[in-house]
Amino acid sequence: LAFAADRLARGGRCHERDIVAAFRRYYPRYRYADMERSVDGQSLPDSEIADLARAWNGSMGRPGERTSTGFWKGISLAGGEE
Repeated sequence: LAFAADRLARGGRCHERDIVAAFRRYYPRYRYADMERSVDGQSLPDSEIADLARAWNGSMGRPGERTSTGFWKGISLAGGEE
C-alpha cells in the first residue's frame, strides 16, 4: 500500500482512529465510510482500514502493540499534517 509506505512509521504512538482518518484523506475514493451514492467512491468500513493497519504491523515484524483502547505503541503517522 502506498499509504503505509508514505504515512505509517515505526516508533511513536497514535490512535487507530487517527490512522483511519489519515487513510481517508490519503485516498479520496474512500473519504467516507459510506460512499455508495458517489460516482467514483467505494464504501470501506473503518474496521477494514484498521485490519489493514494490523496487517501492515504484522508484515513489518510487529513493531507496534495495540492497546485495548485503540492506541498503537510503536507506530505513528509520518509525513502529514497530524
